Amino acid sequence: MDNKKFHWTFWMGVGFLIAGGISWAILLAGEGPPSFVEETATYSYGWVIFGAGLTIYSMIRKIPRSK
Repeated sequence: MDNKKFHWTFWMGVGFLIAGGISWAILLAGEGPPSFVEETATYSYGWVIFGAGLTIYSMIRKIPRSK
């Protein structure tokens, strides 16, 4: 990769990864009915998956294309 700045999608992806991780950690530290925990865990996983997708997309965009 060259030394250009990362695209905004990279930083948004990192933000979603952090938010998903924090959400998941708070969820695991708390207590509640199983249905609530399962439903809320899905949101945490969704944030992490979306963040990983944005980060990977941003990194793929930085790969120079051969002409």
